[in-house]
Amino acid sequence: MQHYRAHRDLIVGHNLIIPQGSIFSEHMLKKDAVTKLLDAGTISPVYAPPLAQLPGWDGRGGKAEQLRKIKVTTFEAFMSRSVEDLAAALKVKAETIEAWREEILTVHLKP
Repeated sequence: MQHYRAHRDLIVGHNLIIPQGSIFSEHMLKKDAVTKLLDAGTISPVYAPPLAQLPGWDGRGGKAEQLRKIKVTTFEAFMSRSVEDLAAALKVKAETIEAWREEILTVHLKP
């Protein structure tokens, strides 16, 4: 699943706004809208380094190694897997996975 960064506020549907600078997944937009917004320069793909290259990622009590074993080594893989699947595989609470995702988005991938 591809993720994109909004370069300006995007209105999606009737009540949802994707704020400028936000990272969002492709499922939030129709495929033809993604193409048009990419062509207009309104959004751009997010290219993240492997998880192991993010500062502090390997210092999570062996969880980074467990992620490697289930072939989750990239931002896309980590964001695409369900919270429940990751939590079960790592034997952590779903809230921990959600916090790690938020950390990646707000700390490591901020504009």
